Amino acid sequence: MKNNLVFALIAALTLGACSKSEITRSLGKDEAISFTTYAGRPLKAGSSFVEGGDFSAVPNPKINVWADLQTETSAWTGGFNFMNNVEVTLVGGGSLESMEYEDLRYWPKDATKNFITFWAYYPSRDSHFTDVPAGLGDYEWTVDSDVSKQEDLMFAEALVDQTRYSNAGVVNFTFHHQLTQIRFFVKASSLGPTVSSIKLNSLTICNIDVKDIITTSCEDNMLKSEWKGNTSGNVTFVISATEQEALAEKQPVGEVYLMLPQNINNGTADEPDVQYAIIAYTVTYNEPVHSESFIESVPLYTESVSEWKANQKINYILDLSGSLQPIFFAADVSSWDSESGHVFIVN
Repeated sequence: MKNNLVFALIAALTLGACSKSEITRSLGKDEAISFTTYAGRPLKAGSSFVEGGDFSAVPNPKINVWADLQTETSAWTGGFNFMNNVEVTLVGGGSLESMEYEDLRYWPKDATKNFITFWAYYPSRDSHFTDVPAGLGDYEWTVDSDVSKQEDLMFAEALVDQTRYSNAGVVNFTFHHQLTQIRFFVKASSLGPTVSSIKLNSLTICNIDVKDIITTSCEDNMLKSEWKGNTSGNVTFVISATEQEALAEKQPVGEVYLMLPQNINNGTADEPDVQYAIIAYTVTYNEPVHSESFIESVPLYTESVSEWKANQKINYILDLSGSLQPIFFAADVSSWDSESGHVFIVN
């Protein structure tokens, strides 16, 4: 007997960072400009995620900083004449002020006529950048198919018209994730009277785009970043090739992936450019005792989540059922810290 699959999707949309580190100190003459950071959770660090709003678990974390000096407020138009792609090593995971960079810059003494706009990105000079412009412009990024080599691409909010008295003279960046966080889970909510166990043998996702250009620009004296959507790749990701039993409660499958934001195309798994999952699983029956193995291809598209968006968390929950029932999807869009959802039937 061939079992149908229940494939559930919970999508949680990050609403950005909600707090910043507070640092105060006394200002002296000709003080060097120092930097701190706050990052929305979680942050990629090698093959694991850092649970928290800082870089403390990242070995020797570095960001790249740009800065522009103007003599009037609201005069920044996207150029950088004060700091040019300066690599800054963070201290204390970004929670402590850092002056760990070459050719120190100092705050101008006259805060009434000198206004500095700062911007930064992470990771610093990473190999996943195919092209890095001189300041704002087009940044080409390629997602690594090896999850242990993936990095979390983040851009900071532009800090406009800062002076030596802004935040006690410390430049405190807030970073936002530009990729999509993807994770898969498996469970068996109902085995049925004739089924003793169900095991997931492997899970693979196909036709995933891995390269695109994200454009940064200045709009109304503020930083704007946007993916062009000209994605390419059609790469296959082996999420798991390890057998695991589907239990009543959901269990994670494989690692957390950082994926390129992209449209999830509507169609069947055998159509070109349709992103889909290949699911291999085995059902063991008790009347009489025997096992049957199945391979299913399930599109990743749903009516509620038709694209992977920047700064978004998506959990795919695969429910392997021992009784015949239709394939349906559940979807939820909320913050990364809370999830609740609804269910609808896909005919």
